[in-house]
Amino acid sequence: MDVVDEWDRPEDRAAVLSRGAGMLEIFAASSRHEKVAPSGVRLSVEVDDVPRRLERLRSAGFGVESDAETMPWGLVQAGVRDPDGLEVVLYSPAPAGDPTHLARAGDPTDPVPAADHTDGQPDE
Repeated sequence: MDVVDEWDRPEDRAAVLSRGAGMLEIFAASSRHEKVAPSGVRLSVEVDDVPRRLERLRSAGFGVESDAETMPWGLVQAGVRDPDGLEVVLYSPAPAGDPTHLARAGDPTDPVPAADHTDGQPDE
């Protein structure tokens, strides 16, 4: 994602990231906002190498919820909790040659139908 806007003022700090049709705004907690542990929210982030990123986060003090595991739907996933308690899922496609390897949507050699790429269940 590309940074399209950012600010760093004493009372407010944030960045706006964008890629294609997606946009993400990230705000730092400030003293004027009550700090509340997130509930009912999970952030999923695609990374290039789940085991390597997981070890970096573990070293930085993130709580590891689940180690890197290849899922039946063709992704390698791991879970961590950030210092504020937010659940973060790291994922990347399983390596080529793995029986669950997830080819990108539209690839005619993809053994998993596109509708099954998210959770292993067909869309309704």
